[in-house]
Amino acid sequence: MLGGVGRTGTIVACYYVYFKQMNAEEALAKMRHMFSSHERANWMSAPETEAQIDFIRTFANTIHNN
Repeated sequence: MLGGVGRTGTIVACYYVYFKQMNAEEALAKMRHMFSSHERANWMSAPETEAQIDFIRTFANTIHNN
């Protein structure tokens, strides 16, 4: 089991939402683009779960609607 993909991808996407003022989809696309060059991208995705993606979307809605 390798660490540092799903949760790290979630935090990176949330960073883009908060500090770069991206919406959730922009942040996910940027993070996935960056991850695509990593060797783990051949067999993993980041974020790894729908729950992590939902968290990013909820976080973005909370940040941008307050």
